Amino acid sequence: MLYHDVWKVGQYAEYKKDLSREEVRELLAGPLNHRISSAVLAKEDFWKLGFSHKEIEEIEWYIQEHHTPWEILQANPQNWEKKLRKMLSENWFERVNNLLDINIADRLWMYNPLQNASDLSDSWFLKDLLVRINDEEWQFTTKDLAVNGKDIMEHFNLKPGKIVWELLQVAMDWVLWDIKERNKPKHIYKNLANHLKNMESKNPSE
Repeated sequence: MLYHDVWKVGQYAEYKKDLSREEVRELLAGPLNHRISSAVLAKEDFWKLGFSHKEIEEIEWYIQEHHTPWEILQANPQNWEKKLRKMLSENWFERVNNLLDINIADRLWMYNPLQNASDLSDSWFLKDLLVRINDEEWQFTTKDLAVNGKDIMEHFNLKPGKIVWELLQVAMDWVLWDIKERNKPKHIYKNLANHLKNMESKNPSE
C-alpha cells in the first residue's frame, strides 16, 4: 500500500493549472488519476522485482479500488448495503474486508477535515455490515439468480447475443437491492420487461 498514492504528486500538479470542473473530470477519468497511474507504476516495479502475474494483479486491484469504500460512504446511507453487496458479489470476502481495512488506515493518516478522519464509525459500520451480509447471504453471483440466460431467451423469445448478457446484468443489479424479495422469476421478468420497454422507447427504429 506504499504505492497507493505514489502518483498523487503528478495528479495534484495538474490542479495548479487552474482547471475547470470539466477539465478536472477529464483528468480523473484518464491516466493522471492517481488510482490508475499508481497502479501502472506498481506493476512496472513489482514486475522488475520478480512478483508473479497473480500477485501483481492483486496489488493493482487494491491500488485501483482504494477509494471505493469512501465512494460508498459518500452515497446515500440507504444505498450502502446494496453497494457493498455488489462489491462482495464481484470479489471474495477477504479481498473486500482487506479493502475496508485499507480505507480505515488511509483515513487515519489523512488530515483533511472533509474526510472526517477523527470519526471512523461509518467505516467500521461497513466492516460490520460486510460480515453480516457474508454470514446471511454469502457471495451472491449471477449463478445464484433465479433465472439464467437460457430462461431469459425463452421467456422473451430472444436469440443468443449481447442483449442476453445485458439483461442478466440488469437482473443482477436489481436483485442485489433485496435478494430475499426480488430473486424470484416473476419479479425478475417483470423488471426486465420494463427495461426492454424503456430500451424500445429510446430506440424506436430498432
